Formats: sequence, structure tokens, C-alpha cells
Amino acid sequence: MYLREIEIKGFKSFADKTILQFPKGISAIVGPNGSGKSNVVDALRWVLGEQSSKNLRIDSNVNLIFSGNEFKPAGQSAKVRLVFDDINRTDIIEASTLEIEKIIYRDGKTEYFLNKKDVRQKDLVELLASLQLGTKGLSIISQGSIENILKVSAVDRKIMFEEILGLRQLEIKKETSEKKLENTCINLDKVNALINEILPHFRSLKRYVSRFDKQQEYQDELIDLCKKYYGYRFQVFSKNNENILIELKNYNNQIQEIEKQIEEEKSKLGLTDNIDKNVISNLNQQQKEIENVIKELNLEKQKLVYEMAKLEGQIEEKALAIKNLSQNINQSPKISKPRFISFDNLELKFNNLKQLIKNILNSSDIHEIKSNIVSIEKHLDEILNIEHEEIKLEPDNSSKIEELNINISEIKNRIDAFKIKIQEFDQKINTKDTEANQIEDQIESESQKQREMFNIIEQKQRELMNLQNKKQTFNIEFEKNNINIENLKNQVSSMNFDFNFIIQNSNETFNEQDLKTFYDKIEKLRAILNELGFVDQNIVDEYNDTQKRIEFLETQKSDLEKAVSDLKLIIKELTLKINDTFTTAIKEINYDFNKYLELIFGGGKGSLEIIEIKEKVAKSEEKEGEQETLIEENDKKIGLEIKVKLPKTKLDGVEALSGGEKSLVSIALLFAIVSQSKPPLLVLDEVDAALDEENTRKFSNILKDLSDKTQYIVITHNWLTMSSANVIYGVTIGKEKFSQILSLELEDSRNFMKN
Repeated sequence: MYLREIEIKGFKSFADKTILQFPKGISAIVGPNGSGKSNVVDALRWVLGEQSSKNLRIDSNVNLIFSGNEFKPAGQSAKVRLVFDDINRTDIIEASTLEIEKIIYRDGKTEYFLNKKDVRQKDLVELLASLQLGTKGLSIISQGSIENILKVSAVDRKIMFEEILGLRQLEIKKETSEKKLENTCINLDKVNALINEILPHFRSLKRYVSRFDKQQEYQDELIDLCKKYYGYRFQVFSKNNENILIELKNYNNQIQEIEKQIEEEKSKLGLTDNIDKNVISNLNQQQKEIENVIKELNLEKQKLVYEMAKLEGQIEEKALAIKNLSQNINQSPKISKPRFISFDNLELKFNNLKQLIKNILNSSDIHEIKSNIVSIEKHLDEILNIEHEEIKLEPDNSSKIEELNINISEIKNRIDAFKIKIQEFDQKINTKDTEANQIEDQIESESQKQREMFNIIEQKQRELMNLQNKKQTFNIEFEKNNINIENLKNQVSSMNFDFNFIIQNSNETFNEQDLKTFYDKIEKLRAILNELGFVDQNIVDEYNDTQKRIEFLETQKSDLEKAVSDLKLIIKELTLKINDTFTTAIKEINYDFNKYLELIFGGGKGSLEIIEIKEKVAKSEEKEGEQETLIEENDKKIGLEIKVKLPKTKLDGVEALSGGEKSLVSIALLFAIVSQSKPPLLVLDEVDAALDEENTRKFSNILKDLSDKTQYIVITHNWLTMSSANVIYGVTIGKEKFSQILSLELEDSRNFMKN
């Protein structure tokens, strides 16, 4: 695994997008002070999770963004992207390439990306720790921090070594497990306290509820009997209602069909709204119109008869005149004269005619009118049927008599004309009478049809009434069943039982004797329960709730005790693994530590020793109303102590070393750690600044020896260190006053060194 590429954009002095590509082995970054070469290290430190403003050399996070100048405006964000390649750690990450990107904006918002996906900083830091990368180890070592490995506390030094050795991930798991164990123990104490608090009250409730155990047995038996009795009764009533509903549906269909048939018959009779109504009424209207016509014709005929009567009267008068004239003639030739009716007879006939005409006017019966008309004609014929006699006329009266006879003849002619008209009226009356008879026949025919249809409708209505009565009977039965079901509900409710619970799964069948037995037992049990007295259901419910709570707490307690046991086992296993791995690694580091001390100082001894540290913690406690501070020893912590004995000096211990010696000892220890842990990347920021030429040469040679397992990025001013690099990046400030990069390959850098 190695760092293949770093991209910097808008970070500190790097305004434009800048990409540095690193090979395996050693890469050097050089440049004058103030050019921004250490900003490359800060970019690495920041993206690997560093949050300290001091270590990043800023006042606030906003200072990480390019601040701008007269040539280029300030940036709105800063981005750093690292690309690691050849990752062969499938136990940690499946991908062979790891891309980490971090962006900060002017508003302070920060984003982390892992292989283009959004990720939390915490998760990323844990991943980097498992890959021996991070800010707490020795991944990045600056000029001032090279000696921190000697200065930090033993506990912090152990943490630093754990991260370098790849044990930090296990230590994080152990710390997480210890926190979980602590929280679990706290929760266990709380659960025990709750159980101890609830138990006395629960025992009291239990004593109260235990007195009603027998009552509960009776109650359970009562419930069982109620399920059988009321469940079966409900099943019977419900089944009856189901059958009734089927019958009602059948009757409804039949009723609808008969109602449809009735409507069809009514439609044929013209009784519906959509058909022209009442044929008979129309025929009656026509008959009435004909009768009115006949009546009008009879009135006209009456007028003619009346005129004829008047004419007859004139004939009578003229006949009387002739009679008087004839009596005055003594001898005169005989002439034919009419034989007149006596006045009394004529008056009688005219009275009869008047009565007949009156009857016609008052009668509405066509047959009676006809009969009266025939009688009128008969009387008229009698009046007009006059026989002539031979009379002798007086000579003086002959002309008058002749004149009277002429008048009588003319009147007869008029009477004959009237008779013709009367005959015409009779013909018309007969025609209308025939029409009236035909209409009367039609009325009789239609009436017969309607009577038949009405008979059909009445029959259908009787059928309909019969069906509706039967339907009503079923409706009444249905309501009775519902009332019975409601009574069952009320009876069950009076026993404080849930009706739906009682009737559920009621599929058994019983006879009447069984039901009577059940009912008697139910009444008996109810009486027994009443004698036992009232059970405060609230107390029973409280008991049940308290019991459930205790059972829940007991389950929690058991789970927490198991969790405590499991966590202790995990912590023990992690501790053993960490200690074994750490102890073994320290032994190997001690071997290499002495080797590099020998190489650098020409002798001397050094070692790393694991020590136990007891920390004291002050606790305050209230006693008799006063606060008292107590000093207690906390749990033991493990630290790592460095012991060094250099040649040609009697001084023993790191504190006694000079500044230069501390730097060289730190470098020796650094190389010993790197030789053993083989971290994938190590960044050295002007670590060689305090070394003389000889020690710098030794430093360069050691770098070359270790570069086959670890990738080095070295920020340096020393030409000897530069000469060991495969690639050299030069950082400079351009005309636009922001950092720019120049690169040289190995051969070019060697020529550069020679020149």
C-alpha cells in the first residue's frame, strides 16, 4: 500500500488545483521557507483527521481556505484528496484503491468522502487507524515533534505506539467495550434497585390476589360455560338470520317480478303515465257527442212538428169557415168536401202531440225518444188523413169556399214538405243511433277487456299481498332473532364479559337438555361468585401489571448480567491480544532500537518498558452537612517508558540527554518502530534539520534501507537527504503569489544536485 497521489485545491497557499504523484520509496519536497512546502504536510494531516488548530498552524478552520490576494480572489472552499493504491487488506476493505477526500466551505461546513461516497469522520478515522494511518501515531512527524516521542507521557506514548503498530483499532474496540460495560453495570444497578423497590409492594398485592384463586377458577369455569351456552345460542340465532336473509332476498325478487307484471298489465289498460289513458272514457265521450247530435236533431224535428201543428190548426180554422159558409147555402151543387175531425178530438190529439214532444225534450234515453217520435208521426197521420165529402155550396159562398180549399191544399203541401224533412231527420237520427249502438258495443267490448285485465291485476295484487305478508313474517322473525341476540349481549354484559370474546370459535352443537344444564350451572356459579364478594379489578390489574414489570425487569437483569459477562470476556480477550501483540512488538522494537543506537552513536543501550500507572482521582462526599474531598485510586493504566544509556557518558535516562542527543535517540527509536511495524506511509517534515553531515548521511542510508517496506515523503533542505529520493517536488511562490509545484525525476534530481 502506498500514497499514489495527492490533490490540493484552494488549501492555504495552494490556490489552483495542484496534483502531486508519488512513487513507492522516497519522495522529497523542497523549497525556500515561506514557499508553502509544509502546507503539503498540513493538507495530509488535515485529511487524515487532524482537528487541532495548533497542529494545523491556523487560528480557525476558515484559515484553511485560500485567503486571496491582489492577483487572485479568495476561494470559497478548500479540498484535499488522497489516493492510496495496492491495498491488500481485504479483511479491512475490499477495494484495492482507497480515495479519501475532504472539503471545507466558507460557512464552516465540512464533508468527507470515501471512494466518492459520503462518510462520517469517525468511521474514516477508525478505518485509517486499522491501516496504520492517523494523526496520533507516527504517520506524520515534524521537526518540532520528533522529540515528542520522548516528551509525551507514558500513557500517551503507549497510545502512539499502538496506532503505529496497528493495535489502535483493537484498543478502540476495548475502550468501546469498557464504556459499554460501564453503562451496562450502571443499568444493571438501576434494574436491581427497581426490583428491590417493587418487590415489597408486589408481595402485598400477591397476598391479596391469592385469596381469590378459587374465585378465578369459578370465573374460568363460568366463562367456559358462557362460551358454550351463549356461543351456541348466538350461533343458532345468527344462522336463522342468515337463512331468513336468503328467504327475504328470494321474496324480494318475486315481489319485484310481480310488481313488474302488474305494471305491464296497467300499461295495457292505459293506467301508466306513459300511455294515453282510458279508452272507454274516449268512447263514452263520443257516445255523448252523438246523443247531443240526436238531441239537436229532435229539437229541429220538434220545431217542424210544431209548425205542422200550426198548419193543422189553420186547416181546422178554414174547415170551420167552410162549414159555416155551407150552412148558408140552400141549394147548391154538391161538391166534394173534406171530412173533418171534431174540434174536441183535434184538441185531444194536439195535447197528445205536445205531451210526446215534451217527453222527447225531457228524455235522455234514445229508445224512448224513438218511441215518442213514432207516436208523433202516427198522430200527425191521423190528423192529416182527411176524407172528402160531397157538399153543396151556396152560390154566394162558393168562391170563398173554393179559396179556402185552395188554402187548405197549399197548407197540405207544406205539411207534406215538413213530413219529408221529418223523415230526413229520422234518417239522420237513425244513423246516429246506429253509431251510438256501435260505440256502446265498443264500450261493452273494452269494458270486458278491462274487466279481464283488472281481474288479472287483482290476482297479481293478491299474490303480491300474499308474498308481502310472508316477507313481513320473516322480517318479524328476523327482528325477534335480533332481539334475542341483544338479550344475549345484555346477559353477557351483566357478567362483565366481552360478548365478542364469549362467542368466538363457537362451533359446537348441543341439544336443549345440554343448554338447560349449562344455564343452571351458569346461574349457580354466578350465585357462588356473588357470595365470594367483590374483587377489586384495579388491584388485580395492578398485580398483573406489577408481575409483568418484575418479569420484564428480571429478564432485563438476566440480559444485562449476560451482557456484563460477555463484555468482560471480550475485554479480557482484547486485553490479552493487545498485550501479547504489544509485548512481542516492544521486544522486537527494543532489538532494532539498540541496533540503530549502535549505528548512530557507535554504542549505547536503549529499551522500552511497559509500566503500570495508578491515577488518583479526587471525589467529593457530603458528611454531616459538609463537603469532604476524598482521594481515591482509580483503575491502573498501562504506559510505555523509554530508557537510554549512551556511550561515553555516565548519565542515565532521557531527561539527562542534550537536545541533539534527544533528536538522534528519537530518530533511532523512530527507525526501530518503522523497522518492526512497517507502516505504509511516513511523512518527515524537516526531521533532519538538526543533523550534521555525518548523521544526515546515516539518516539517508537508513531511509533507503527501510523504503522497500515503507513509503517516505520527506520535507527537507538537506541535499544529502534529497539525494536519496526517487522524486523531488520543488515548491515555490509564483508571480501571482500562491504556491506552485515543480517536479524532478531521480536522474534529473541527481544532475540538479551535482550542479
